[in-house]
Amino acid sequence: MNRIKGTHLYKELRYIYRSFLHYHRPFDYLYYRYVVGPKIRKLDHPIDREPTTDEYSVHTLCNHEGLDLMLWALASWYLVAEQSGPVYIHEDGTFTEQDRTLVKKLLPHATLIDRAWAQSQIDGWLSGYPAALDFRKHVERYIYMLKFIDPYFVSNSSARLVLDIDMLWFKKPDEVFDLLLQKKYPFMIRSYRPMEYKFTDGSSLPPNLQMANAGAIGYQTAQYELARLEEFLQRNGTDSPPRLTDQAGYAYILSASPGFCYLPSDQYTIKSKPDPVARHYTGPRREEFWFEGVKKIYKKVLG
Repeated sequence: MNRIKGTHLYKELRYIYRSFLHYHRPFDYLYYRYVVGPKIRKLDHPIDREPTTDEYSVHTLCNHEGLDLMLWALASWYLVAEQSGPVYIHEDGTFTEQDRTLVKKLLPHATLIDRAWAQSQIDGWLSGYPAALDFRKHVERYIYMLKFIDPYFVSNSSARLVLDIDMLWFKKPDEVFDLLLQKKYPFMIRSYRPMEYKFTDGSSLPPNLQMANAGAIGYQTAQYELARLEEFLQRNGTDSPPRLTDQAGYAYILSASPGFCYLPSDQYTIKSKPDPVARHYTGPRREEFWFEGVKKIYKKVLG
């Protein structure tokens, strides 16, 4: 049964089911997911542009199934980010040649980080950090290691902005740029409930850090301490959900730096709120990505 639940078909059928019984908006979901959504693939012009600064770089992890989400997410980013750094797309090893061709067409200025290439670099990247090296090698279980570790190594910018592919942007993110480029404080999104994460000894993160969400993460290169990464992964509980490892890990590492904070939760939100800057449409609310988020921006994106 777990194998069936993990399939793309099962997930899509579940979203359709929920659009009927939970949201009571089946036609909106079907229209924006299956009629409007794929239209971004057919654009005859890029949705990105050349980087206008190298002070920071943008990173996102994507798989084959999430390609449409990523295209809309990055398109929304370029709508609001007047000064965008270079974008790095970390593919998880499932991209097809057609996926790569599409990314090259729509995001010609982005750098695609091939999983196989990144895998060949990790011995050099993590020499002297055995726990980190072991976790990074076992990405079949800990796929989010690609998002947690790799951005630090592949960019030469002085800061990183790590974004999830289900994060849509609606207004200029002034707070992001202020924290990342002016105050230089590390930050994450604040969740509305604590994550269920424990270390091997049964202890948890401090209550404030349990509220961390990894939809948007910003930090200076110097704030991502490899010794702190190693310490976290030595303590990481193997019974904790692998999907939370990067979220808990970023909070653990970045909170050691002065000024660590959360973006304002009324503007960078997970739950629906009026007129946000950005919203993270996590799995339990993925249907809203289409009938709320894409609905807001599709005319600007598609022209």
